[in-house]
Amino acid sequence: MDNYITMSQPELDRYTLISKLIAKRMTQREVAALLGITDRQIRRLVTAVHQHGAAGLVSKKRGKPSNNRLPEPFKATAPAMLHTSVH
Repeated sequence: MDNYITMSQPELDRYTLISKLIAKRMTQREVAALLGITDRQIRRLVTAVHQHGAAGLVSKKRGKPSNNRLPEPFKATAPAMLHTSVH
């Protein structure tokens, strides 16, 4: 089975620039300036691409719930609480 990677447009743009850097068609400073990040972050991204390919640039939080989500019991009782407080 083929493994597909779903990337957002910013992730795809980032991969394109990192690929140009790896191919030595751009410098670290040029890529950093275009992406608005530091040279150190560029090195981290290059390492991720070397280790994991394009998947190294995909957000690790994708598909996971937010840390700021409300607890399930509260979400279940909130509509009832709102309905009783209005009347």
